[in-house]
Amino acid sequence: MGDGTTIGVVNMVAAVCPSRAPGAVGDCYSVTYTPPDPTANGWAGVYWQYPGNNWGGYAGHTIRPGATRVTVWAMGKKGGEQLSFKVGGIATADDTQPFHDSISVSAPP
Repeated sequence: MGDGTTIGVVNMVAAVCPSRAPGAVGDCYSVTYTPPDPTANGWAGVYWQYPGNNWGGYAGHTIRPGATRVTVWAMGKKGGEQLSFKVGGIATADDTQPFHDSISVSAPP
């Protein structure tokens, strides 16, 4: 998805991690956003949804009771890239959908 003013290309590939924190688990992805105009202040994002393309119409992935955090490790190609992360937030204000995320947290806020 993107900012809607510039249509760019987001390429996301499941990849082998070039470096990884000790004890890290889960998948690694390489994400590249190429805006059509390099001077544009565009943005792109990725939602990991369960099941795919679920905007509140279906029950999502159940998180084990007692879970208290989500950990994400990210690395830029050059350094200084601006990133933000959000957990949850799908259909939280949409009364037309039967299912809602019970959490919505962003970092940085």
